[in-house]
Amino acid sequence: MSENAIVTNQSKALTSITNSTLDTIKKYQKEGKLQLPKNYSADNAIKQLQLKIVDDPKLMSCTPASIANTMLNMAILGLNPAKEQCYPIPYGDKAQLFVSYQGRKAIAKRIDPTIKDIIASPVKKGEVFEFEDQLDGSVKILKHQRTLESMDSKEIIAGYATIIYNDGKENQSLIMTWDRIKESWKMSKVKPIDEKGNVKSDSIHSRFMDEMVKRTLIRAITKPIINSSDDNDLFCDIAKQVEYETDAAEAKQEAEEKTASKMDAVDVDFEEYNDIAVDENTGEVIDSENV
Repeated sequence: MSENAIVTNQSKALTSITNSTLDTIKKYQKEGKLQLPKNYSADNAIKQLQLKIVDDPKLMSCTPASIANTMLNMAILGLNPAKEQCYPIPYGDKAQLFVSYQGRKAIAKRIDPTIKDIIASPVKKGEVFEFEDQLDGSVKILKHQRTLESMDSKEIIAGYATIIYNDGKENQSLIMTWDRIKESWKMSKVKPIDEKGNVKSDSIHSRFMDEMVKRTLIRAITKPIINSSDDNDLFCDIAKQVEYETDAAEAKQEAEEKTASKMDAVDVDFEEYNDIAVDENTGEVIDSENV
């Protein structure tokens, strides 16, 4: 079979998987098994994901079942790759959905509608940073003033994330010292911290340090929100699986030297929803009583 014929067959198969997944989503919605966020178009999101898969020969070679699961999981979570909330990543012969910290923010806001936004920032040497402890054990950020000199600096002394609410509740903040951030990074299989406790200069964590700090803080502050979600809900079940670490995939992603925008997708702790049955040959989603 010629190369053009193979590509044509792969494209037809991908279109079939896409249509099958969209049919399944509509079926679940009609049966009341799935509720999508307002103003969310599963059709548009899946088409965006399809475009990313078509542009990557490795993804096109992944099993139809894994591609179908990736599409379905993304729709259940209400995410869109066009908004940099998630990315399809090839891992061996399987496609996986990687959720960025922007995606984690979207998931947390869907679980708790009173959340208006979640922000995070590193704090660097020479910046004015003031906070106070509250009686309930929480932390309140009073002031963070950057300087022109500090904006491009890598001399990070701490980082913080803040949940901003839309119902009048006090903002909820989390602060991590630089040592605590590095302790978190030590747990990564890519081993960005050397034996002396310094960030390796050739690591992603060094090259995109500010983004990696934000990733770590947003992961930390959203974790209890996702973990407190209702197990009986399909969306919440998938959301909890965002918390499962995929260290091997993260290591593979670093090895392949992804761009800065896709490095954001490293912040993913995601596994496929195993209760959704998919035909291994066609990628067609099979209805499951567990859904």
